[in-house]
Amino acid sequence: MSKPISQPISQPIGKRVILKLEGTLEQGFQGMLEIGVEGEPSFAEQVGELPPAPYLAAQLQQWQQEYRKLSRATRIILKRASTQLGALSYREQMEACRQTAQALTQAFQQWLGSAAFTAIDKFLRTTLSLHEPIRLLIRTPDQRLYHLPWHCWDFIEDYAQAEVAFGRPISRFPIQNSSLPSASESVRILAILGDSRSIDTEQDRRILQQLPDAAVEFLVEPSLSQISQQLWGRNWDVLFFAGHSRTEDNRGRIFINSQDSLSIEDLKLGLKQAIGCGLKLAIFNSCDGLGLAYELESLYLPQLVVMRQPIPDRVAQAFLKYLLTAYAEGESLYLAVRRARERLQEEWEREFPCAGWLPVVFQNPAAIPPTWQELLGQRDASTAGMPPSAIVSSVRVPASPLIRPSAPQEWLGSLGRKRDLRIVLAIGILNALLLTGVRTTGILQPLELKAFDQMIIRRPPERPDPRILIVGITQEDILAQQQRNESMQRISTSAQTYNQPFDVSLSDQSLSRILEILLRHQPRVIGLDIYRDFPVLPNQPQLAGYLRQQSIIAICKAEDYWNAKIPTINPPPEVPVEHIAFSDFQTDDDQILRRQLLQMNPLKQRSTTGCEATQSFSVKVAFAYLQQQGITAQITPYDDLQIGNRIFESLRPRQGGYQFLRAADKGVSQILMNYRAATEPAITISMGELLDSQSDINPAYIKDKIVLIGVTAPQGDLWNTPYSNAQKQQIKGVKVQAHMISQLISAALDQRPLLSIWSQGMEFVWVLGWSVLGSMLVWQYIGDKNEFENRKRLILYSVAAVIITSVILSILCFVAFLMGNWLPFVTSLLGFIASSSVTVIYLMLKNRRSSFNL
Repeated sequence: MSKPISQPISQPIGKRVILKLEGTLEQGFQGMLEIGVEGEPSFAEQVGELPPAPYLAAQLQQWQQEYRKLSRATRIILKRASTQLGALSYREQMEACRQTAQALTQAFQQWLGSAAFTAIDKFLRTTLSLHEPIRLLIRTPDQRLYHLPWHCWDFIEDYAQAEVAFGRPISRFPIQNSSLPSASESVRILAILGDSRSIDTEQDRRILQQLPDAAVEFLVEPSLSQISQQLWGRNWDVLFFAGHSRTEDNRGRIFINSQDSLSIEDLKLGLKQAIGCGLKLAIFNSCDGLGLAYELESLYLPQLVVMRQPIPDRVAQAFLKYLLTAYAEGESLYLAVRRARERLQEEWEREFPCAGWLPVVFQNPAAIPPTWQELLGQRDASTAGMPPSAIVSSVRVPASPLIRPSAPQEWLGSLGRKRDLRIVLAIGILNALLLTGVRTTGILQPLELKAFDQMIIRRPPERPDPRILIVGITQEDILAQQQRNESMQRISTSAQTYNQPFDVSLSDQSLSRILEILLRHQPRVIGLDIYRDFPVLPNQPQLAGYLRQQSIIAICKAEDYWNAKIPTINPPPEVPVEHIAFSDFQTDDDQILRRQLLQMNPLKQRSTTGCEATQSFSVKVAFAYLQQQGITAQITPYDDLQIGNRIFESLRPRQGGYQFLRAADKGVSQILMNYRAATEPAITISMGELLDSQSDINPAYIKDKIVLIGVTAPQGDLWNTPYSNAQKQQIKGVKVQAHMISQLISAALDQRPLLSIWSQGMEFVWVLGWSVLGSMLVWQYIGDKNEFENRKRLILYSVAAVIITSVILSILCFVAFLMGNWLPFVTSLLGFIASSSVTVIYLMLKNRRSSFNL
């Protein structure tokens, strides 16, 4: 008998943490951690490693053997087993099970505490709050990790609202039927009570019947046809099974009555139908359910709860009661499982060792776990339809302790009586003029660029650009092509010595397969960031057709403005000339890339040049994407960037921190690089992942996106960025292109600022203000005091003034930088220091002269 519909409970917005572990226990794991707000793309990432641990596999097997000795039957009451074994023997078996469990736990905790994994553990603790819901999804191909006691991880123990689940390495949204069921007044549950020999499934029935707002259909020891009819004929929210089950060769089997058993394959079509009609959760309150999980995962079932090992009958009943009570009262599915697991651990492990180890959640990474109220179609009216709030970091500028609001008026009156104001102003103005002149020589440029780098790397973090996908050609992909005997040598038409074969990174066969998959999912633009100055092989006519597509943009290398000895590289012959762009970058003298080339005219120094593209690859791709958004973008006749009605001035010599540019730089249109403040500028997948998972790939990752194809293998095409010194690594050229494209489309679509520089006049006024401020602060402090009285405090005051001013000036410059303005920090700080120092020297000399005259 169901109770009245409960009021919806507003759930706090939680965090989704995905830990991808690639490898095996014998070889170790490469880890990638992603953190995001529930329901939104990830905003933070971290990498780490777990060392090889073959001993864990051995200890896991030993524990499993000791655990299964306690009861060889499924969901059997263990007192019966103890009667068979004898009381003393059973106590010894329990103690052996506990000892092996403790040894496994200690080894597992030491493994997670390894130095290579510290970066991920520390990143979790510094990014997440102790008081927010966290669902941690582990995605790994090594299924042995599913058996390990992840709930014993120090992080899970410390974070009381966190719980672990497992998911497939490849995921997608389940295919939905054209008409999903409408919201119901009850949670629709199909409960299958299978073979009940030696167990009490009636207790499961009573627990389900007591659920509020639930409409439960019971099938007691049914036949296959009865189950199939219910899966095909009704729309269900939850599928429940209680009875006997087991895993055989990673395949699950459930016993539906005393004569029949079924595999998931037997129910595959009916389960697909149910999932397509809205089935969101399955609970198998039966033994040894990992085999069921492996197969149900392949059907992209949103959520699944199973038992890792054989479970005693009383423990299974207690778990079901704890889980459904917490879930129906408003806890999230993850926290409901955790609360149930913790109660098993506290109340039942004295009698049934490792009872809390048994329940485990499997999660389709593409789905969001629903609450009980969401299964009812209810939502909090105050948050209905609203996305989770974005966390925006802001920087507040503290008021200067040296300046009061009424200070200018007080200073003017005071200085008029005490000293000649013209001297103070003259010192500040002369220092500003001197520094401006020194600045034009380029001497201060390296320091200003280092300040630029610091502001770049200290910005608030951003998530990778969701409109861009990078398909990387890894070293493993190159080796795989060679193993497939695909042609990896071609004749270059751009080489200085003609008709010389050279190794390529992407064969025609693989490129054709990549483009076929991508074009099928309709990306908006495909950028081919790979040099191909040779024709398609005659046996690949389909690839030639792909390269002529309007959505594909390819690269060539233009005549080098800065080094005429570097040869040009021709574009792919099949790509139309209007879809060709140059790939050139230009670094500064310290080999760091801070500028983005927009346009340049070919030098045409050699008649053999085949790259006459005038626009850069990033501009060509971004403009093509924006054009399909209905936004016009162009380079003006004055070499400025125009997006819609907004004009962004191109960087010119004698401007901002770039006071000294090479003469050749005057012939190009370029802007400052406002790198995306993310570990990766965009989501990156390898060629192998794309080709291997083409049938499982989520179309949303490709459709209407910008897809960049480039080499991510460690050899060559590496560039230094402002992040290189901090992160101790260079980044690949295709990821630099992603940064550049992202900054252009983000400026148009997200109003994310492009970096600009004030005019020379405004910058001089800014430097002048700080220079005059340095003189006036010293003058106000010393006043009419004589040299003897203020000499001891003068140095401390000057040092304090410089430190406080440096902090205030850096905050002001950083805030302006976040708003898109690069202000001269080093020149302004030097102006303050120089003016205050000259003023101190002047006053000390004047006081000494006055004392001598007395």
